[in-house]
Amino acid sequence: MRKTRRPRRDLVALLAFLVLFSWHGFFGRLEAAAVPEPLPVYAVEPQLPEQELLVANRRQIAVARAQQAAAWTASAAVHDLAGEQLQQVRRSEALRRHQLDRIADLVPPEFQQMVLDLSAEHGVDPRLVAAVGAVESRWNPNTVGSHNDTGLMQILPSTAAWIAGRLGWSEYDLFDPWTNLTMGIWYLKVLHREYGSWEKALAAYNGGPRHAHLGAAHPYVGRVMRVYGGPVVQDPIL
Repeated sequence: MRKTRRPRRDLVALLAFLVLFSWHGFFGRLEAAAVPEPLPVYAVEPQLPEQELLVANRRQIAVARAQQAAAWTASAAVHDLAGEQLQQVRRSEALRRHQLDRIADLVPPEFQQMVLDLSAEHGVDPRLVAAVGAVESRWNPNTVGSHNDTGLMQILPSTAAWIAGRLGWSEYDLFDPWTNLTMGIWYLKVLHREYGSWEKALAAYNGGPRHAHLGAAHPYVGRVMRVYGGPVVQDPIL
């Protein structure tokens, strides 16, 4: 009986060992399967939140548009100014050509621009100045009359001294075309202001103040008006 029980006990012990061994291996594999493998870790650069990035982008766009608009405005202003200046230059040049055409038949080329400039300065019709110069001296700056009236506009020495005092000149040369023209045109303007018409101003210019009342009846006035070729422009556009 003893010999039979021992092998049985050994067999049971072996079976128990196998069962335990199998059970431990099963749970070990189960635990190993339950533990996830660690994921790889990558370096991530810090970033602004999406909303802040959107706002920053919109601000950059707004600044760029504002700068572009300012540049366009400045460019348009410069273009408008340049256009206006160009138009003004063209108008001035057209007027100058018109006035040159008006005096070209009476004034030699070397005196034409001087006549225009001085007439504009004193507000006298350049065509009238041209007619006076043509009648007085035929535009010879060295002409001297019977009463020592001198130069292009035939200024008397006494009249020249009076005009020079009003203009503040201490020295002058009546044979100098610019000086003579300046005196003659200035004197015509003063006489027109004094007597109220160009006809009376011309009568006084030639015969003195005592002849001013004759106006158009004065022979000298008739001569100038025939050369002028029509009624004097009262308010010349210069």
